[in-house]
Amino acid sequence: RYLVLEAEQGLVLVDQPAAHERILYEHLRGAWLDRKVERQGLLVPETLEIGSRVAVVLGESSALIDSLGFDAEIFGESSVLIRAIPALLSGTDPRRLAGDLLDELGQVDLIPEASASQTRMLPDADRLFATLACHSARRFGDHLPEAEQRAILNGLDAIAWAPTCPHGPPGAAHLGLTALAGRLGRQHTGQIRRESTRKSTQRQATDLQKAATVDRAVATGRGSSHESVSNETAVARAASDCTGIPWC
Repeated sequence: RYLVLEAEQGLVLVDQPAAHERILYEHLRGAWLDRKVERQGLLVPETLEIGSRVAVVLGESSALIDSLGFDAEIFGESSVLIRAIPALLSGTDPRRLAGDLLDELGQVDLIPEASASQTRMLPDADRLFATLACHSARRFGDHLPEAEQRAILNGLDAIAWAPTCPHGPPGAAHLGLTALAGRLGRQHTGQIRRESTRKSTQRQATDLQKAATVDRAVATGRGSSHESVSNETAVARAASDCTGIPWC
């Protein structure tokens, strides 16, 4: 579910599905912009039933579908034959990928004119990449072997950092040392230091107050030599407590 990383000031929790989705999205997007989307051919072509409207979309956007790494063609009157999918998404159900692709193409105007550029098509293409990445990424609760966990972390290092998956939810969260110590019922080092300083300051103030009381008693003749010694001890301890406190 989550990958737990040690950071300098606490822990970082990485949502593995969101991280994987972001990696796939960025690679799909980059490969499409570079016109270098690699294909993974299927050993056995898959057939997907489609409606007449989807068949029209498929026919009009065949060049775009090809640029996205799919090899799909109309088969009969109401079917599409899938021969290849993007290599980045290999391992995903080809029928589901093709279905997602055709659904998205039917909802947005991604059919390019002769003069249309990739930049003009990018906003709608981004939604398509996000959908394909979402349905191809690891699912929440999947148990990943260590090698795949490391591959996700290495993949995050290889892309531009983004704190969310393409659809918006956070991909990582930081748990600071103070919050972590609180959850475990422990004090953070900084808190312990501040608490120690506070107690030392309180003790110092008490000792000085006692010393002042003894001084007044001795000055009026009501104090004893024992009190004078106690006074000197209190002052010495108060001075000792000040050691290392810059404002003391």
